[in-house]
Amino acid sequence: MATRKGDQLPDSGQNDPMKLRGLLQALFILDCLCDGDTEDQIAAKFSGDDQLVKMWFSFMKHNHWLSYDEFNNKWLMTQRAKIELYRVANK
Repeated sequence: MATRKGDQLPDSGQNDPMKLRGLLQALFILDCLCDGDTEDQIAAKFSGDDQLVKMWFSFMKHNHWLSYDEFNNKWLMTQRAKIELYRVANK
């Protein structure tokens, strides 16, 4: 799964989001949002688990990992999220 500026998540679950756990789920959802996917499209990748997507979406908004660009109508990954992505990817 590609993320902003060429960062990569660890290999486990990149092709199957159902194998991701914990913050890796959040980072996968974050990446999908930044790529323009809707919450429904992301939930479909998690076998329709919209509660999981909404929970992580709420977590990311609360922790300022997401910023909405109203001019371009898209979600952007914040610097805080990039720091967390780097931390998780380099474990």
